[in-house]
Amino acid sequence: MQSLGSDLQAQGQTVLNTGESQTNVTINRLDLPALASLLPPLPVALETGEISGQVRGSLPSWQQWSALQTLGNVELKQLQARIDKVKAPLQVGLDLGFTGQKLQINQGLINLGPLNAALQGTIDWRSGYDLQFTTKAIDTAAFLDTIAVPLPLPITGQVQAQGQLQGTLTSPQLQGQLTNVAAVTVDRVPLDRLGVNFQADLDQIALVNVSLRPTSGGEIQGRVQSPWKLRQLLTPEADQWRWQTIPVAGQVSGAIATMALLNTYDLNLQQVEVGNLGFSGQAGGTLGNPRFNVQWQTTNGDRQGRLNLSTRGQANLAGPRLTLTGAQISTNDGSFNVQGQANFAQDRWQARWNTTQFPLQPFLQTLCGLEKSNFCVPPLAAQPLTLKRGQGNVSGEIFTFNPSRWQGNAELQLTSNQQTATINASLQGGQIQAEVAANNIAVNNYLPALAAPVALSQLTAQSQLPLAPLLAGQLPLGQIEGRTQFTALVDNRRVTANAQLTGGTVQTNASLGAVSLNAFLPQLPVAARLNNGEIQARAFVGDINTWQEVRSFDLNRLQGQGQLNLTVANGPVAVNGSLLNGNLAAIANVGAIPLNALAPQIPVPAQVQKGRISLGANLADLWQQEPDLSRVAAIANVDLEVAGGTVTSVSALKNLAWQSRLTAKDINLNPVLAQYGGTDGVSLAPVEGEVKLAGNLGNVFTNDGNLGAIPVTVQQALFRSGEQTVSAQGKISVGGFNQRPALTNVNLNVRNGLSFAQLPVNALLTQLPLAPEFRPQALALEGSSQFTGQLTGRNVTGLGDLKLAGNLAVNNLAVNGFGFEPQLRGPWRCS
Repeated sequence: MQSLGSDLQAQGQTVLNTGESQTNVTINRLDLPALASLLPPLPVALETGEISGQVRGSLPSWQQWSALQTLGNVELKQLQARIDKVKAPLQVGLDLGFTGQKLQINQGLINLGPLNAALQGTIDWRSGYDLQFTTKAIDTAAFLDTIAVPLPLPITGQVQAQGQLQGTLTSPQLQGQLTNVAAVTVDRVPLDRLGVNFQADLDQIALVNVSLRPTSGGEIQGRVQSPWKLRQLLTPEADQWRWQTIPVAGQVSGAIATMALLNTYDLNLQQVEVGNLGFSGQAGGTLGNPRFNVQWQTTNGDRQGRLNLSTRGQANLAGPRLTLTGAQISTNDGSFNVQGQANFAQDRWQARWNTTQFPLQPFLQTLCGLEKSNFCVPPLAAQPLTLKRGQGNVSGEIFTFNPSRWQGNAELQLTSNQQTATINASLQGGQIQAEVAANNIAVNNYLPALAAPVALSQLTAQSQLPLAPLLAGQLPLGQIEGRTQFTALVDNRRVTANAQLTGGTVQTNASLGAVSLNAFLPQLPVAARLNNGEIQARAFVGDINTWQEVRSFDLNRLQGQGQLNLTVANGPVAVNGSLLNGNLAAIANVGAIPLNALAPQIPVPAQVQKGRISLGANLADLWQQEPDLSRVAAIANVDLEVAGGTVTSVSALKNLAWQSRLTAKDINLNPVLAQYGGTDGVSLAPVEGEVKLAGNLGNVFTNDGNLGAIPVTVQQALFRSGEQTVSAQGKISVGGFNQRPALTNVNLNVRNGLSFAQLPVNALLTQLPLAPEFRPQALALEGSSQFTGQLTGRNVTGLGDLKLAGNLAVNNLAVNGFGFEPQLRGPWRCS
């Protein structure tokens, strides 16, 4: 017979009334895919495969099938089939031998992706089955991916199965083992042992001695049994068999080393200790209406210096309903309680919780210890924060993770060192709406660098934000709406402010009252006070979607303006500033400020009469550990009154280069001389002078961001008092800004011209370090001198740190009427 690509030959004879038969079948080629096309649709699609072989058989009668005698060989080759939703083809190869009453499986190979199984043994028409099967090592992750079975937790590693099928033809019995041959990991938990013994026949199936042993310690054991009554499928009552009615019964128990298990997840639980976990459970009901109950409890944690926790609870599954009752996390001070329900038929779950006196600080410290944490606030984690009271509920869908369908609400009261905050929140349509009220928040606890006490006496905030992005670790500021108002006490002075975020734009407004600046800047040498001020700022943040973008906020987004009125040493200072795309522009108008209060070492009366300082800079450039001053531009015009005269200062900075010019007129130094013993009737002429300075601010910051020494070029320094003149040119450097500014280096070329007759010589004699008996009573000098040399010094704190060396020429010198050579010349050194 040849049909559909198959070639089969059969000959023999059968006595119909007795069934005695003699048959000889030769299969040249049996095309299985072609023949399968004649059958109704199957879940398996045959792609290739053929059977060939020759078999002879004899049957004594219809009633003696167990006496069937056969002889021959049949081979199933290249069978390949596709199973719906399975990624790899099923491949089967069989080499069968027929001898007498036995079917011998000489070789059987079954492949399904990473599954490679071998089958061999015999089937005896009288005694039944004697088959053995074994698999090579199976990669669990690859196999689960191949058969497209989703699991809530990933499983990796290798397992192996082996077993045998025995029993009569009508009562076969299957038993075997599944064990791990290499490390198996469930999620991130490695298992030392995975073992399952299975047994099955036509009446029941059982999983016995199920054992999972985590490497971290402990063991889970279980057993499942189900009378599936497959034998009914072989009877006329087969149409009454329903898988939903199959009973199931099982037990599970275990003990787990909890902390060792949790540590496999790198949770940084250095502040929390949980006792070992014990649990037990029972299963019952049917496959269509299962029942399951599990109870768990941990021992109390016992670790000094940590938050010791214990947990307990019970879960019940009855048909489509799952109930969680008595779930509790306890500490020595309080507890966190949860109850929940789920209905799989209705695809809904809900949970309720409440808590009293539950400490949060150890958990915040845990979050901050994670390698990647979006919710870490280190100053907050350093404070003893407690959830004093709280309750809430939440509900959603089971089979679809869709936070936009969740609903719920929560009420929280937080306390920390007599500080309180309440939060009321609701969840609807995937949006969280929250209201926050806080009182007596000591800001210094969270910003310890503040030198003065700052407290939020009252704060309220309202916000609306989407839940789904937050759960995904995102922060879409463009989808968040919020506003806040607060009143703060800054050094016991009131400050009010408000802020709002809407449409992706954040705006803030602050009104500042009278605040002493000395409390925040104790190094200020004079009294300084902020009288009042207004600050407004805004920035577009609608395109920010991640926490990392918040942490790396681009200051060039900022815009704003502000006005500040200050008093410095009883003198007024008014500051007006604006900020556009991160670029700062400010103007400070300075009133009468006494400089002697700022620098008491100034020997003459000095004060700022008026001044105007203009500044332009990029805020991001300045907001660095090592500020970039390359785009700072400034102009300062200051008029001073010094010793009855005036000093006008004009300075400018651009592209790191700065210049300054000081012009002095009518400076009266006679009162200074009077402090040192009088002027001998000699009056110094008013001092006039001009100083031109220049420098560059490049590389003035040290590696730690502190201001280092600033080099200064003295382009010209010229002073004149009557016939007395002094001029200097060269370089100096100024440093020590963190403590007390000082000259760190001096190297000046100096020229000086003096008329001795106009000098208060006797007043100067009183300052010589000589005993009175050696000090001249009176000294009259005549003549003049010219000096050319260098003034040098390092780390100058006084005149004793300076050295003056050069050439001195004295003309027509006369002392108390006694004359010297008309000209005296020579080197001169003073230190």
